[in-house]
Amino acid sequence: NSSSISSCCSNSSSSGSTWRVVSKLRDPQVEVCSGRLVSLQEVSFMTDLKLMGVMRQCVDSIHFRWFAGRSIWDFKAEGTKRLTLPPPFEFLNELLAALVSVAERTMLRGETLAVIQLIINRFKDGGDEVKPHKHRCRQVCLSLGAERELNVEGHVQLMRHGDCMPLNNETHSVPPAKSVGKPRVSVCLFYGSTKEYADVSISVNANDGWHGSSIWWEHPEDFQRPQWEHPADSRRSRTRR
Repeated sequence: NSSSISSCCSNSSSSGSTWRVVSKLRDPQVEVCSGRLVSLQEVSFMTDLKLMGVMRQCVDSIHFRWFAGRSIWDFKAEGTKRLTLPPPFEFLNELLAALVSVAERTMLRGETLAVIQLIINRFKDGGDEVKPHKHRCRQVCLSLGAERELNVEGHVQLMRHGDCMPLNNETHSVPPAKSVGKPRVSVCLFYGSTKEYADVSISVNANDGWHGSSIWWEHPEDFQRPQWEHPADSRRSRTRR
């Protein structure tokens, strides 16, 4: 049963609404650019204490499953402007509100935010890794805990506790670091515009059908690939499995 892993997110508006998220940033007009690190403690009201509390609960969570070099846990959304997770996951909600506000600062003029998935990665130590990959959507990824290097298109940056990295289709990875003996958690928010969501032109997956036939990444334990499916039908499938 995947319901305890991929949980449905509640929301108070449809993607077609004119309702707007209230910014959770100190400066609602702060500049956020793809590929440039942002300190969440500096731009939002999330303190070191609050971030460490989120990390401890993630490290102790039973909801993770092993996948491709690290443990992973996800929540799916349907093009909403925010995420509000139900109990017992509400400890993430203040952090998610801050990440949504960071994501809004990456939107182009005239675009409206459409959140599609939250993925949390847990690294027990430097031996866990994320291999090079990319997504057909935008993302903001927050690092908690141990410092780790992030390779973005061949450019290596050190992510410290509280650092956020906005990305837009770039190939990226977290290489192994055998000298790191402490845990790390990354909280990654995936999104696009409401138009991209309506057009089904975005996906967390780099390729159709590889990790599910929907806009969401799906754990291999939850996904059984059909023998054949028309690519157009595959891209437009939004039914949870």
